[in-house]
Amino acid sequence: TSMGLKQLDRILRHMDEKLWSNKNYHTLEKEAHTFHMSELWSRASYYIHLLNANPKDVSMCGCITDVSNNDIIPEIELLAMKIKFPGITTGAAPGRPGNGAWPI
Repeated sequence: TSMGLKQLDRILRHMDEKLWSNKNYHTLEKEAHTFHMSELWSRASYYIHLLNANPKDVSMCGCITDVSNNDIIPEIELLAMKIKFPGITTGAAPGRPGNGAWPI
């Protein structure tokens, strides 16, 4: 079975669970997101393998691997907040007057 079909099966098995995956996405959005991320990881895997084969490559800037100081972790955390609470950074967040409540 292909990775795409495994991912589709996983989405369909859990599609009625409100707190599974990106809880603010509809089933079709979950499928699109899953396939998009699969494609992204597939393309990135070439570079990951290249980095693993040459971990001390002098051509790589140290700022890439210094995740404690390069702001990658805070950006990932911000992205997670945007996915979990859509509109939180735009002012259109649920919970504000007229926008309903945050989904639980």
